[in-house]
Amino acid sequence: MRTAAEMEARFSVLSEPRFEHRKPLVLAGLRRHIVSDSSDDIALLWGELERRRAAIAGIVGRTAYGVVIHSAHGAGGVDYLAAVEVASLARVPAEFQCMSVPAHQYAIFPHRGPVSTLKHTMMAIWNQWLPTSGRVLAHPDSNSPDMIEHYGEDFDPQTGSGGIEVWLPVRL
Repeated sequence: MRTAAEMEARFSVLSEPRFEHRKPLVLAGLRRHIVSDSSDDIALLWGELERRRAAIAGIVGRTAYGVVIHSAHGAGGVDYLAAVEVASLARVPAEFQCMSVPAHQYAIFPHRGPVSTLKHTMMAIWNQWLPTSGRVLAHPDSNSPDMIEHYGEDFDPQTGSGGIEVWLPVRL
């Protein structure tokens, strides 16, 4: 059993979030139910998306999004969408999952460090910041994201480094 100090050390030191109203997003990518706390399944999903990315028509920019959706599959796990923004769903091949994310208010946290340590930032958000922030997670429906990982234009998937933010949909 881990001590409280060991658990605390696993959390990242968070910067205070900024709050922004973000535009709606139209996303296309690959979605899987993830049941383990291992990032291996997610890394494999991103690798598969990178290999098949050229098949997606109308990609907007070079950003990417990891969308975490609390699953209705029962206890354990989440649905995860590794995606890119698209201008329209009209020409997205059927093998890709699509998701429209409505405009929303987010608490936006910068992630410091490589993508391999992103889980520590997420743990700090969920276990430290959210319970003491006075904010409430906003869920318009069961398919709404619990959290969005935003991989900026300068993110390099080969090295796992570059601009990463975690967007948490909140009511202000």
